[in-house]
Amino acid sequence: MSAVGERIRKLREERGLSPEEFAKAVGLTTSRLE
Repeated sequence: MSAVGERIRKLREERGLSPEEFAKAVGLTTSRLE
């Protein structure tokens, strides 16, 4: 999870996502991995 979380955090910083958008992105990514 750390590698994925690190990538997501980087994307969040680059794209300037709001916490709500970030939560959706994390949810989608997590669902895809499971």
